[in-house]
Amino acid sequence: MDEYILPYSGDLCSRTGIWVLIATLIAAYSKIQISAALNTFMFFIGMLTGYYIYSAFLFGFFPTSYFLLWGSIALASPFLAAIV
Repeated sequence: MDEYILPYSGDLCSRTGIWVLIATLIAAYSKIQISAALNTFMFFIGMLTGYYIYSAFLFGFFPTSYFLLWGSIALASPFLAAIV
């Protein structure tokens, strides 16, 4: 059973759409705009730092250009969450 679930979940979670959906749900279920902005920002910063710390320590791989790209998207997330 695991040989069918794990590859599918890895493929699903590596796509951008699932992260946009989770962030939209976080923003939509927040009571006020400031809370939506802070919650989505903390979600993206937490995921970003967790992923890059994990890949740097475990695999010795830290792509600075990707980190800066996704970091800039994380910085834009509070503004987009306030709109949602």
